[in-house]
Amino acid sequence: MSTRRKIAFNIFYLAAGQGLSWLLASVVVLVIPAYLGPEGMGMFSTVSAISGVVAVLALLGTNVYLLREVAKNPQEAQELVGSAVVLCVLAGLVCWSITLIVFIFSGVSDTMHQLIYISAIGSILSVSVVPLRSALQGQDKMQYNLIEVLFSKGLSTVLVFVVIALNMGILVLAGSGLLAIIPTIFIFWRAFLKNGKTKVAKDVSTYVKLVKGGYYFLITDISFNIYLYLDTMLLAAFTNDRIVGYYSLPVRLFGSLLIAPVIVGQALLPSLSRRAASNEAENNMLARKLLQFLICLSIPIAVGTSVMAGPLIETLYKGEFNPSIPILIILGWTTIPTYLGIGLYQILVAQDRQKSWTKVMVMAIFLNLGVNVILIPLYQNMTGDGAVAAAISQLATEVIIGICGFIIIGSSILNKSLLLIIVKSAAAALVMAAVIWPLREQFILLPVLLGVAIYGVLSIPLFGLDGEIKQMFKKFTAQRLKAN
Repeated sequence: MSTRRKIAFNIFYLAAGQGLSWLLASVVVLVIPAYLGPEGMGMFSTVSAISGVVAVLALLGTNVYLLREVAKNPQEAQELVGSAVVLCVLAGLVCWSITLIVFIFSGVSDTMHQLIYISAIGSILSVSVVPLRSALQGQDKMQYNLIEVLFSKGLSTVLVFVVIALNMGILVLAGSGLLAIIPTIFIFWRAFLKNGKTKVAKDVSTYVKLVKGGYYFLITDISFNIYLYLDTMLLAAFTNDRIVGYYSLPVRLFGSLLIAPVIVGQALLPSLSRRAASNEAENNMLARKLLQFLICLSIPIAVGTSVMAGPLIETLYKGEFNPSIPILIILGWTTIPTYLGIGLYQILVAQDRQKSWTKVMVMAIFLNLGVNVILIPLYQNMTGDGAVAAAISQLATEVIIGICGFIIIGSSILNKSLLLIIVKSAAAALVMAAVIWPLREQFILLPVLLGVAIYGVLSIPLFGLDGEIKQMFKKFTAQRLKAN
């Protein structure tokens, strides 16, 4: 199969899987905050933040390392993956044991203790299949992501509705996720074992190779996740569960907006990795295509979020989460540097330059920490809403990360066409905003769908057709004329 067909199939499977996952997750995001309320949502989000950081520590950076190595040398997959599963599960047990000991002496509520226990079990089970998922993605077998979503995410969504309908409470809601993990374990083990038996290395050298290979990815992942959840943790320390709840709702909505760059980045990473080692010109061209796509997508999302944040929150939550509106607007604009950051990271990983991005993420942690420590208490004392300060600090940090990423990438990939794409995207997005602004108080799907249609139509004359598409169209037309 050609590289172009592989990329097309990868994008299709990932887009279908992530699109369905986004749809199911969006439904859950809509109903869980309304069921738990701001305080319950605050506890739920705090535990999720802790679980996310611990899971990253347990993976030891092996997920991205395995994907890249399997893409380059599929023969190594069996032994590397089997050993990675053992290594990550053991690391998860150690990390969660330390976390549980800390919480036993922390003086938190019994409910929070029980939520931590449930999260620990679910996290370890999830960690056990991540190496398998990475290996299958490295082999361009993205269809299993779609199968996982159909079974696991579908079951999870059904269980959430059952728990809420029967009013079983926050603990049963958290525990329902454990049942949803079981199909994931079955799907990926079955898929991976189709290609042969997995091996677990008996010598230390394989585990040393995994640890060394994943080191910079681990540092990057730790930095990213600490950075990602730092706002929530600091809000929990400086404010209260209600403020954390106000912040966590737009953060979850913001997270759902990151699906597109993740899909495209994952789909292109195997091809970028192969081309980076063999054809620099083609690699740079593909990298520019990725960045152009992310620019065209993120700017209308930022503008549209600014227009529709208020109606969205008010319609879905009937005023209970109105303090979340300005936070969602700020995070909406954060999509632009965040999308570009995701793309830049994939490009650097493919070029085996992840060390540079690690330095950027470590810098981002200290920057984000400093800004938050200053702004959250200040805003909390002045306005009673420190969550707005956390959102501002997130936006400022993402902008600086993006600037650093562009500096690292250099002129081989960046050119004037990217600046032109930004201008064109902004122009189309402003026209879109002007049209949907008077309709923002109507049924919410009307301005949203109209905005998508307007931006899509404007994109044709503003951006034009891709050169390859033009050539295909000309060739097709010439053939038709010749046939006639």
